[in-house]
Amino acid sequence: MPLKKQVVKKHVNKANSIIRAGWNLKSVWALRLMGHLASRIRMNDKNFKTYKILLTEILGTKYSGRDLKQLETEAKNIIRHPITFYENETRSVTYPLFSMCAIDAGTGYVELRFDAGLKPHLLELKSNFTSYELTELLTLQSVYSQRLFEVLMSYRYLSQGFIDLTLEELYETLSVPASFKTNFANFRRRVLDQAEKEIYGLSLKYCAKPLASGRGGKVSAVRFLFDEKLIRAELQKQASKCYHGKYDKGKLPCEPPEKIAKCEICVTQPWHVKERKPKSRQMEL
Repeated sequence: MPLKKQVVKKHVNKANSIIRAGWNLKSVWALRLMGHLASRIRMNDKNFKTYKILLTEILGTKYSGRDLKQLETEAKNIIRHPITFYENETRSVTYPLFSMCAIDAGTGYVELRFDAGLKPHLLELKSNFTSYELTELLTLQSVYSQRLFEVLMSYRYLSQGFIDLTLEELYETLSVPASFKTNFANFRRRVLDQAEKEIYGLSLKYCAKPLASGRGGKVSAVRFLFDEKLIRAELQKQASKCYHGKYDKGKLPCEPPEKIAKCEICVTQPWHVKERKPKSRQMEL
């Protein structure tokens, strides 16, 4: 009986400093290309190499000339949008992501090399770094989902089981437009809820809880819960606000379609209506 071919999972390892750095991303291509490149770094690498990546890995098996042109455009945009590290209150350092990018349709490869200034953030990582499977990042369809996924992954093992991020921190990290900053409901619907929908089913398990402050109860921060007990308690609390049902057996209420439109929870988080099937592996703590 022939042996099954073992699939080697590619992992992306990044220092938390680069994950949380300031970076004004405009498309999903930047983190996808960065992920492909970072997954080729070995733990004992002391210097960056020029890595070759198959175009089919990036664009799929049936890519066109138009796809190649888009990739070239996106690569130029990535180089024009550097990463900024805030080392302290008075000092910031800015680097381009790639020092070179060559796209060769003849050979079917993309050649990429990280800028040498990023070595402390990607090479010989011993502590304060985050690791995840490349395939998880590639499934995300929104640049906000990508950024939030990485940022929350860098915090998920905190001893208290949660992290509070102010709206200012989230706005800066995710580089959201001004219209999102003036309307939290829009930010929550277009960014937080969409990200939760896309990330659901991956290794990252979390629940977002807006935090209000001041007399008017205006939202000033968001608490991201990672601990299983904290997540379950928050979901139960959210479900108890629904006038026609309660949390039960891993799913939220509002299954009858005529009632969904009347429930604020199910209108803003429609994917929770579906029953959550049990996963084979346990939730990570």
